[in-house]
Amino acid sequence: MKRIVSMAVALAVMLITPALADQLDDYVKLQMEKQRIPGLSLAIVKNGQIVKLQSYGLANIELNIATTPDTVFKIGSLSKPFIATGIMLLVADGKVAVTDKGVKFLSGVPDAGIVLRCSTCCRTPVGSRVRHRGSIRSRTSPTPT
Repeated sequence: MKRIVSMAVALAVMLITPALADQLDDYVKLQMEKQRIPGLSLAIVKNGQIVKLQSYGLANIELNIATTPDTVFKIGSLSKPFIATGIMLLVADGKVAVTDKGVKFLSGVPDAGIVLRCSTCCRTPVGSRVRHRGSIRSRTSPTPT
């Protein structure tokens, strides 16, 4: 996790000047080799505009399929710390309270083919999401016992 964050910070710093694009590509390729990363897609946004959109390496090593900006990566639980940090920033700004219920933020959201894992999931405090104590599951998943 620390390697990914440090790589992201280094990439962002390198993109302050567009002339550094070649250095950025070299850096990404070097880090991919050093950290044995088979493929990645990179998007850097500055002032709401995409300033770099690039894919590197392979999405599937076995079939030799290159990554594209549309490649969907299996990230597992990697996003949880980012979501928790975002929630806590909203708490710090007074926009969300850890005691707010999830349903408060879901009004007007259309049914997207998902059901809650447990009947109380949306009625539990936002702070429970930060601690990953509840989740949403697809409609085709078996109901937990």
